Amino acid sequence: MPETELNRDTVRKIIFILCVTVLFYAAITHLGTIFDAFKWVMGIVLPIIIGFAVAFIMSPFAQFFEDGLTKGCRKPKIPPMKQKPARILSVVIAFLLVVAAVSMLIVIIIPEIRSAVPILLDTVPGQVRSAVLWVDETAESFGLRLELQSFGEIDWAKIFEPIRSLMANAENGSIFTGFIGAASSVVSVLLDLGLGAIIGFHLVIHKENVGRFFIRALKAYLPEKRATGIINFVSLCSGAFRSFMTGQLLEACALGILCCIGMFIFRFPYAVAVSFVMGFTALIPIFGAWMGGILGALMALTDSPLKALLFVVFIIALQAIDNTFIYPRIVGNATKLEALLVMVAVIVGGSMFGVTGMILGVPAMSVIDTLLSRDIATRLEAKGIAAADEAPPEEPPKK
Repeated sequence: MPETELNRDTVRKIIFILCVTVLFYAAITHLGTIFDAFKWVMGIVLPIIIGFAVAFIMSPFAQFFEDGLTKGCRKPKIPPMKQKPARILSVVIAFLLVVAAVSMLIVIIIPEIRSAVPILLDTVPGQVRSAVLWVDETAESFGLRLELQSFGEIDWAKIFEPIRSLMANAENGSIFTGFIGAASSVVSVLLDLGLGAIIGFHLVIHKENVGRFFIRALKAYLPEKRATGIINFVSLCSGAFRSFMTGQLLEACALGILCCIGMFIFRFPYAVAVSFVMGFTALIPIFGAWMGGILGALMALTDSPLKALLFVVFIIALQAIDNTFIYPRIVGNATKLEALLVMVAVIVGGSMFGVTGMILGVPAMSVIDTLLSRDIATRLEAKGIAAADEAPPEEPPKK
């Protein structure tokens, strides 16, 4: 048998395997220590991670306002020194809009919904009984016996007990007391959020310098082909997310405004609160507006079942207008995705990561679709298949 030559490369591989084995055994036997060390490191770098997240989320909105502020000054190109004030102002505007939305939610929307909940709990049982009796009477007039009165025997007290207990806890301040008991944790979280917001603002303002630094670092420490691939992938993800979020935000604002106008015209109750929730949930593609529509239908049920039914008809009409005229022109042009792919992205993302996955699933699907299309085109080109050969043959004209 030939003897195995123990050259330098073989020795290095053996030493590497032994070191990995020892480290793996140490990690398995000291999981608690490793977890504590991981928590300590995350506590240090958490503001930086939050800062990158803030920059990633706010950058599309800040870019939208910056483009609007400098739209008439693009010819000739603005020098960087004169472009900085417009960027700072755009970041401030985006931040103020977020603060205004959160303030409106806390000051107007939540109190209005909270005041409607007791009314809803008191009126729903009677409204359901009235609706059931009306359906039975209408069916009997046509010679049908549905006998739906059993729906009126629902134990509403048991169903509404969790909601009533939650409202009672909120009123007597026990939830607030629990927060006070964890004051140190709250202060720590607020401090991390504040530092992360500051880091995020600086990243958005100086994003070109930060981007150039990372590009230079990647090209310095990685092979050129791998560095170029990472840069292109990050650029593709950033462009897809920015286009989607800008389009989705405009579509959500348009839908919320139209909903508010329509609710005032048809005199549906709680128009401002329902429209705000409708616009907020519309950030979730396809299904978000229906979530807000369910809340609006419940709010309208405090007035009468007929109002709730009319509100459902109103939402269906509003969604038809949105899906036909607004969404394809704003979000569809931004993502370049077919409606089926958008639905798949929302369903898969929601099942895996909840609401966050539903929102980020569409830009992720846009990136996957782009990369897959490029790979298919490259492989077809390598096989010598032209684009004209991909199309199915046309049928000969019938004589």
